[in-house]
Amino acid sequence: MTRRSFGNGRCVELGRGTYLEGFEMARTAGMRLVGHAVLAEVIDNPGRHNIATSVGRLVPARELLYNPRGPIPLADKSSILCDIFEPERDLVDQLPDLDGRKWIVPAEYIPSHLIGRRKVPLLIDPASIEITKTMVALHPSSILLLPRVVQVSGGVGKVDLETGLPFVVSANDQIPESLRRTLRLVAGEGLRTLFRTLTTNQPVASEINASFLRETQAVIVVEPNY
Repeated sequence: MTRRSFGNGRCVELGRGTYLEGFEMARTAGMRLVGHAVLAEVIDNPGRHNIATSVGRLVPARELLYNPRGPIPLADKSSILCDIFEPERDLVDQLPDLDGRKWIVPAEYIPSHLIGRRKVPLLIDPASIEITKTMVALHPSSILLLPRVVQVSGGVGKVDLETGLPFVVSANDQIPESLRRTLRLVAGEGLRTLFRTLTTNQPVASEINASFLRETQAVIVVEPNY
């Protein structure tokens, strides 16, 4: 396995794999997948880092985005999701992965002050991942509320420096080109990996994609596990 430093003393490339494979690769190496804010900084300032840039070089961030958009229309009306955080109800991606497993955040991790409130997007930072034949359970180290994040696929917002994600601004605010970010989302309630592209092509570099398959092969980039 070839390691290549990004030149900032923190980020290292371990190889290629899916998000789950990368999470395990990072754990085995005593590190962790690169956080989205760090990854965003690397992409936004490629001249400061010794990185290879190419449109095809996708990188998954460690955090996953939970987006509570309306469900995909189904004939069975019982499948319609509630739009509030309910007690003892897991957060579940509406679509299983290619192995038929549900991706969830167990209800025990949902902050108590959210119960009964209207659902908002969440940034899930998993400390560990439990995998069974039927389920991929994320056990978060932190959950960050994102009430202002863009919630329409293809929507454009102003980058939030803490998360690297696009936030909605008022209609009268002009977003400088350097701070514009686009977010791609799946239809329905989603719990998805945030993919970025290592490239100097600004329109591509400014896009965050949370709609790709979780099995997408990508470049695995890690940072120290502080």
